[in-house]
Amino acid sequence: MPRGAKAGGDGVGVMHLINHGIPEELVDRVKAAGREFFELPVEEKEKYANDQAAGNVQGYGSKLANNASGQLEWEDYFFHCVFPEERGTCPFGPRIRLIICES
Repeated sequence: MPRGAKAGGDGVGVMHLINHGIPEELVDRVKAAGREFFELPVEEKEKYANDQAAGNVQGYGSKLANNASGQLEWEDYFFHCVFPEERGTCPFGPRIRLIICES
């Protein structure tokens, strides 16, 4: 990993990668899958909630976090492991598998 990328990840926590070789079409499909999932009603999203206490970090969740202005606000997220490969299975139901895992 280039030194600048490591410093960005360790110090700032955010980086913007360019010329990474990931096809634009794939990036667009992932963005569309995220939009489709987060437009679902809360009750539907909660069916795919993670359970960190039980060691299941994959799935939907929400947390209180600082925004860019330093103010606390709730943010929703969906975490899905893709690496290492043995953790990259899609453990979600058929609807979410179509939206997230097969996009």
